[in-house]
Amino acid sequence: MVLGISSLPRLTFALVNESGEAELDIVRSDLLVCADEACTTSTPLEVGGPQGLFCHQMSCRASTYGRFRPYNKIALTFADGSVRTSSPFFTVGLHETPYQLRVFDDRLEASLDVTALRPAMIFHPITNWLILLGTLLLLTLYSVYSVGRFLKNRLKQTRESYG
Repeated sequence: MVLGISSLPRLTFALVNESGEAELDIVRSDLLVCADEACTTSTPLEVGGPQGLFCHQMSCRASTYGRFRPYNKIALTFADGSVRTSSPFFTVGLHETPYQLRVFDDRLEASLDVTALRPAMIFHPITNWLILLGTLLLLTLYSVYSVGRFLKNRLKQTRESYG
C-alpha cells in the first residue's frame, strides 16, 4: 500500500489575523518539536515529501511520518523579516487535528478548534473503514440470527397447531 498524504497524521491551522496588518505574507514556517512540556529544547520538524509545516495565505498544514510529539510550537517568518513564535501547544493525538492560530504583532497563539472537529478525524482512514465494516458484519450476523430464531419459533408453532 502506498502512503498518501491523507493517510499521514495532520495538524491544520486556520490563521486569524489579529495583528492589524492588512495581509499576512508568510515566507517561512517551522513546526518546532519540543522535548518537554515547557519546550526548553526544540528542533524543527524535518521537511521531506509531504512531511513538514506548509502555509498558504490564511492556513497552515503540518503532516508527519509517524506521530507528532505531545508538545510543539510554531514559528512563522514574515516578508518584513519579523519572526513570531507560539507558546507550546499540546497535540491531542487525533489523526487530523484542527487548530486556530491567532497572529498578533509580537506572537502567535495556537488553540484547539473544537468547532471544526469531525468524528472521522479521530482515527486513521483505514481504521474508520474497518470499524464500519465490522459494524456492518455484526449487524448482518445479528439479523441472520434474529430471522433464524423467528423462523424456528414459527415452525415450532406450526407443528404444534397441526400436531
